[in-house]
Amino acid sequence: RKFWCPARSFRAPQEHPVAAMAAVGSMYWCPQGLMPCGVLPGGAMPGGVLPGSVMPSGGMPSGVFPSGAMPGGVMHRCVMVPVVPPWKAPAGPVVSEAMPTSSPAPIPAPATVATSKKPCQSRASPLKVLRREAEESGEPQDKVMAKHAVEFSHDREGCLWIQQALDKASDDGDRLAIMDALRGHTWDVMRCPNANHVLQKVIVTVRPCDCQFVIDDVLQRGPEAPGRLARHKYAYRGLQRMLEHLQPCQVAPIVDLLVADGMALAMHRHGTFVMQHIFEYGSEQQQRRVIEHFASGPMPMVRNNDACMVLNAALADGDDRCREDLARAILANEGAVADMAHTRRGHVAVLTLLEVLSEPLLGEAFRQLSAQEVSLWKSRFGRSVIKAVRDQFGCTALASSAGA
Repeated sequence: RKFWCPARSFRAPQEHPVAAMAAVGSMYWCPQGLMPCGVLPGGAMPGGVLPGSVMPSGGMPSGVFPSGAMPGGVMHRCVMVPVVPPWKAPAGPVVSEAMPTSSPAPIPAPATVATSKKPCQSRASPLKVLRREAEESGEPQDKVMAKHAVEFSHDREGCLWIQQALDKASDDGDRLAIMDALRGHTWDVMRCPNANHVLQKVIVTVRPCDCQFVIDDVLQRGPEAPGRLARHKYAYRGLQRMLEHLQPCQVAPIVDLLVADGMALAMHRHGTFVMQHIFEYGSEQQQRRVIEHFASGPMPMVRNNDACMVLNAALADGDDRCREDLARAILANEGAVADMAHTRRGHVAVLTLLEVLSEPLLGEAFRQLSAQEVSLWKSRFGRSVIKAVRDQFGCTALASSAGA
């Protein structure tokens, strides 16, 4: 674009909306292609557009100006500031020393806007790195992969490739080579969004006795380490695989530490899945310890949506003694059953509770539900509980309980 700038029309760069130039002492500031406005030793100098020309530093352009001929020469005590876009113009006055008048300043090359963007560097895929190193060293790819298993596990593509290698391994020797590389890195691997899948695959494909290092690495972090992993959004999956595939005697130290913090974990968005696995895959002794911990005091978990999933797992997978003890603990909190029946996950636990209960605990459950029958009809999940009770126990089940 070409802009016409009348002489002495403005003094500050921010006073012009598009292009700006200002007279600061003996210094002129103007964008590329514009004549400065101001007063020179020989008189007033008009402002305007310099067609097809760049103003050199300290120099005076020669050529034809729109209003007539323009002599060439040196602008004494005048310095041309490099081109600055209007949106990057300085807010205050620019302070600079005037150039000496004895000789004109050298003419620099036209100013160009430097770009700060760096060229995008493409990162080589783990498979290419593996092949390159295997070719350079002459070693098989399996050995090179096992040597760098930790680095590849933290990579998005590399973790998928290692999982495939674990699935396709012909014997445990190749799997153990990868597993040995993970020793001492269990804590970081379990909490990595990519590497945690590799550790899960190791636990699934390798014999339980060879996975003892995973438990040892976790316990070395202290008694609070299992609870921290159970609350982590990636690490809790590794604990689930341990409970599924390792021997109960192996995971007993970790389960004992989880049970001590069972109430808080049951109400945690990630810890609840670990506690459900204890009832699904743990021993009867471990299940009873969890129930005893729950029933030892108040049960705020009956009104927690995540904890209700743990209660449902305990009622569905626990033995008869665990079910009865848990049912007594729930019914001991007046109104807890009705509160659970109002929620999405709580009403599932209530339905399971009604299936496994027998008299006289079943009658107590009916009594508490009938006391809130009006409120239950207003809830989507409460209506499901009432309909299930009527279908299973008859239409007058709640009514007779209310009358009793």
